[in-house]
This record gives sequence, C-alpha cells and structure tokens, in this order.
Amino acid sequence: MCKRELIAVVFCFIVVSLFANTRAIGNVIVKFHDDASRMSISQFVEEHAHFEMIELDVLSPRFNIHLFSFNESVMNEESFLETIRRDSRVHLAQFNHWVERMEYIPNDPLFNQQWHLKNTGQNVPGAGVGIVGADIKATQAWEHVNTNPNRNQREIVIAVVDGGFDMEHPDINWDHRGWNTTSIPHSGYIPNGIHGTHVSGIISAIGNNEIGVAGIAWNVKVMPIHAFPGNDSNVIVAFDYVIENRIRYNESGGEEGVFIVASNSSFGYDGVKPVDSPILGEMYNVMG
Repeated sequence: MCKRELIAVVFCFIVVSLFANTRAIGNVIVKFHDDASRMSISQFVEEHAHFEMIELDVLSPRFNIHLFSFNESVMNEESFLETIRRDSRVHLAQFNHWVERMEYIPNDPLFNQQWHLKNTGQNVPGAGVGIVGADIKATQAWEHVNTNPNRNQREIVIAVVDGGFDMEHPDINWDHRGWNTTSIPHSGYIPNGIHGTHVSGIISAIGNNEIGVAGIAWNVKVMPIHAFPGNDSNVIVAFDYVIENRIRYNESGGEEGVFIVASNSSFGYDGVKPVDSPILGEMYNVMG
C-alpha cells in the first residue's frame, strides 16, 4: 500500500480545507483493548452519548475495531478525538479517511518516451520499445517454475484490494472467495470494473495461452476484494478478511481458509500522515 505525506509551506486556511476534505465527516474508528467486552463497549457509547455516537459496524472482531458516527457540531473534532483516545478502554482511535487510486503524471513533454518509468507499449524514437535485458528476468523465472518437478503444488493466492473486477475475464485465475467491503452488509458479490482487473492481470494473467498478455505469476489465483471508492473503514474490513483467511489456513493445516502470500493495494491518501491512520497502519503491520 502506498502512503504519501505531503510536505509543503501553505497558508493555514488551505491546510484546514485540505484535511477536512480527506475524511468522512462524522466518522471515527476505534480499536478497543483486546479485553474490552461487548458490554464495556456498549457502556462506552452510553458514556459518550452527548456526542450522539452510534455504532455503524464492527470492522474487525478479532482486533476489536469498530466504526462509529458522531455529531461534529457538539465539539471541535480534534478535541473530540483526543477525548476518545483518553478513554481507558480505547487502544487507538482515528478519523475515517477517504482513500483513492494514486498516480502522478508529470507534464514534462518527453515523459511519454520514458518507457522505464511508465511503459504503455509506446515506440520510443531511437530505442524501439525497450532495451534487451532491461527487465525483471521473468522468462528465466518461468522456465524454472514450469520445469521444476519439485515446486510447491499448493494453491497460492494473491489478495488484490482494489475497485472493480471482471470476474468473467478468461485470462485471469480468480479465487472466487472474494469480498465486497462497500456493500451493506458486506458480501461476496464483486462489482464489475476495469482497475482491479488491470492490476490482477499484471500480477497473474495466464501465460502461454494465446490470449491477451502474460502476467508475472501464471499459476497463482487472485482474490478480488472490492474496497473503493471507500475509506479507511472499507480497507480495514478488507485487511481483516485477508488476515482471517490466512489464519484459518494456518490453524487448520490448510483444510480451511486461503493460502494468501501477498496483497496489493493500489490506493493512497492526499494530505494524510501515517500518524493520522494508526489503526490502518497496525492492521497492515499484522499482514506484514
């Protein structure tokens, strides 16, 4: 996952505007201590009733992470967050930030010739489409994998946390245990779309089948997890789904769950520092 911290000298009112637009208004994510019971969480809501707090969702039962709404007009939002963080039942608390796909295309006139930075198959004058050997040596890796009789035969899965997947695409091995974190309730229905399909194809488009392109890893499956357009809460549910499936696999000796070896997240934040999303960061560290 990409996290970008913007460092700039700007006027105060611009900073306030920037940060106000990067989070879901009236949302707070709370990670309670592991020993916090359901009753103590209900008491937490009651004791903070003057904020008009309502529990919207349990984002991760294992890690005791909950999503609440509150009335921002009752107290300054930063003061509200500090008040919540001082509660003895709370381990971490943060606002719920919006996430988005991150790509920066510079306006340099010759950027479209820099195929080593963004290769779209363009023909660069004097260099063709590339230089022999200027690659990640994928063909040598495929030779080793496809001719090694002792290679691991387990079903290997890559989780792709993204937005929109073409589950009928013939050139991708889908793992159909995917998850949609943007639906209420969350479900296994995966909305059709381009970006998640594109990312999944880069990872694992089936090679040597006379269709389309060849991905980096032909024999892995892609678990599609639809998480945006969305925000921190959607990503936490996505990461929780990845972690739970891998834990179930480990604890059952492979009889249940999924052997997920990596995840990809093609999104990030504008104007949000890592310290602003500590719960999301802790979930990401667990996966690592």
